[in-house]
Amino acid sequence: MFWSITFNRNGFDIEKVTIKTRKQEEVLHKLIENVKVLLDKVYTFNKNLHLCCAIAYCCFLRSHQEIRLLKWKDFSTDLKTSHLGANKVKSKRNRWVPVPDYMRNLLMRSEPDDNIFSNKIKPYNNDYFKMLFKQLNPKVDKDHSTLLCTQES
Repeated sequence: MFWSITFNRNGFDIEKVTIKTRKQEEVLHKLIENVKVLLDKVYTFNKNLHLCCAIAYCCFLRSHQEIRLLKWKDFSTDLKTSHLGANKVKSKRNRWVPVPDYMRNLLMRSEPDDNIFSNKIKPYNNDYFKMLFKQLNPKVDKDHSTLLCTQES
């Protein structure tokens, strides 16, 4: 729907055109009844994807950017917290994130500048987790596919 408003400033007609945008239809995702069963299936498929899902679920981080770029120096020495600088998160605010016991058991510390997934300075490519999610989705029950559709907006 288009509509316009006409302003009169200093004797000149100024027309301001406003375009009404379409609202995106919201979809309510299905509740995952047993997260542990789903995470176990992901673990047998790929350990890095399992760690990514566990961090997303336990620490509320975004998989394709925030989690993929995590380095060991982003974690405290006892692995109880993780610090993400404003340049690494979508909200552009510094974040201190508590790391639950479950997560600490999955993490095996390496060199401070190494990425937690590649164990090298350079992280995996931008589509690394996206590719793994796509490969895994057909192998997981339809009831559990909601967690695996974590495309970022």
